[in-house]
Amino acid sequence: MKKALIINLTRMGDLIQTIGLVKSLHKKGYEVDFLCVKAFSKILEYVPEIKKIIRIDADNFLKNSPKNVFDKYFEIEELVDSLNKNNYSLLVNPVASIPSAYLSFIIKAKEKKGIIFTETREQSIQSKWSAFHLANEHNLGDHGFNLVDIFAGVGNCKIPKDDYQMESAGKTDFGIKNNNIFIVGASVTFGSIFQDKFQTKLNINFSFEK
Repeated sequence: MKKALIINLTRMGDLIQTIGLVKSLHKKGYEVDFLCVKAFSKILEYVPEIKKIIRIDADNFLKNSPKNVFDKYFEIEELVDSLNKNNYSLLVNPVASIPSAYLSFIIKAKEKKGIIFTETREQSIQSKWSAFHLANEHNLGDHGFNLVDIFAGVGNCKIPKDDYQMESAGKTDFGIKNNNIFIVGASVTFGSIFQDKFQTKLNINFSFEK
C-alpha cells in the first residue's frame, strides 16, 4: 500500500480542518501517518483513517527552531531517521508554518506537496493551493474557500459535495466517535462571493443522545 505523511504542527482548529485531507487520501488508497504537536494530538485518535500519529513536543522543537535547518536536523535526527524508513510515496505540508517546512525538507518522500524549505533556506511552494493559502493567510474570510478545501487541494484531493452535511433538523452523525465520547467540531464560514446568495445568520443546535 502507498504511504503518505501529513505534517501539521499548528493548533487544534487546523488539525480538525485537515481531517478532510486525511479521509480523501485514504480513499485514494494511501496509508496515512500524521505528524503533529503532542499537545493537540488527542483529537486525531478518533480519526480511524490515520494509521499512525507521530507527536512532537512543542517546547523542544517549535519554540527553539534555529535559522539553520541542518542544526535542527541533528536535534531530531532519530525522529527523521525513523520516518525515512517508511519510504513515503507522498508528503503533504498543508499549512504555512516554518517548522513544518523544515521537516518537509529533511523527511524523504517520492513526492512532496505544500510549502517546503530548500538547502538555501528558501520556501519552495509545491502546490497552487499552498500559494493561494500563503497569499491569503491573514485574509481567509474574504473568499469562497474553506481551509478544509484548501488543505485537501494541497494534497491533490477534492472533497465530494456529498461529504458535506448541513441539516436544519433531525440527527446528524459527525463521524468521530469512541464509546461514550462524542466529539463535535463546527466551523461555519461564508466567503464574500456567497453573501448575495445566502443569509449569514444561522441557528445551530446540538442535542446529545447516549
